[in-house]
Amino acid sequence: MFCSASWDGSVKVWSPVRGQSLMTLVNPRKDHRHTSHVDLGSSTGGAGGVTGGLVPTPKGGGNNMSLPLSTSKPTVPNPINDCVYQATFSPHDPSTLISVNSSSNCQLWDIRSPQPMQMNFIAHNGLEVLSCDYNKYRPTVIATASVDKSIKIWDLRMIPDLKHQFLPHGDKIGPSPLNKLIGHDFAVRKVTWSPHASDVLLSCSYDMTCKVWKDQMDDNARFANSNRLFHGRALVNGFDKHREFVIGCDWSLWGSGFAASTGWDEMVYVWKAT
Repeated sequence: MFCSASWDGSVKVWSPVRGQSLMTLVNPRKDHRHTSHVDLGSSTGGAGGVTGGLVPTPKGGGNNMSLPLSTSKPTVPNPINDCVYQATFSPHDPSTLISVNSSSNCQLWDIRSPQPMQMNFIAHNGLEVLSCDYNKYRPTVIATASVDKSIKIWDLRMIPDLKHQFLPHGDKIGPSPLNKLIGHDFAVRKVTWSPHASDVLLSCSYDMTCKVWKDQMDDNARFANSNRLFHGRALVNGFDKHREFVIGCDWSLWGSGFAASTGWDEMVYVWKAT
């Protein structure tokens, strides 16, 4: 199975052997009737782009949604649903996935549960969250990236159940992350954990750069800091060859330390990240 995220506010779960989606997950804050439904009678998919479906505005019009670059609270043209920018399955549990959206929500889903939404919290103080990823070695640890130019690292076991409806600024207040990585100059478009190390992340941004980070809250990073790194130095490498927005990046599964990035300059670069 795989999942997709859409600007229509939904996450859909798919199987390559079926022409229609298996399940649709929607935000209960926007639709109080249900948080999911099984798609049995549909003859078409009805989903938006594949995971992380941020696309340029068509030249012919039709899509009036602008790129999420601003660090002010966005006004989403669609008043019914929040744009879901990315959804990704857990590499540790085949029924669990996380998603992030334009209302700063990070949501944990269990597609086998009668009530799929297991957790919902404000991740970046009310600002749009563009990307999320599971740590490949620590099952409860995730990372999120936002238009606030930061990357936050969370342990899902430590997220408190905040009652936003009883807070004066409930749509902007969220829990505190384990770690916060700051170094990009514009919105962070993508964040992904290394498949070779539990404490290394890769990010790319609209500032035309990619960066490699060391999560110093991880035990491996703390040990490394005591031997090789200066205390507090989370940023360990950077790459600035792109001449336009960098919108995608990923690690090589086979060559340890190698990464690739792509941007609006129509270039793909492969580089030694660590």
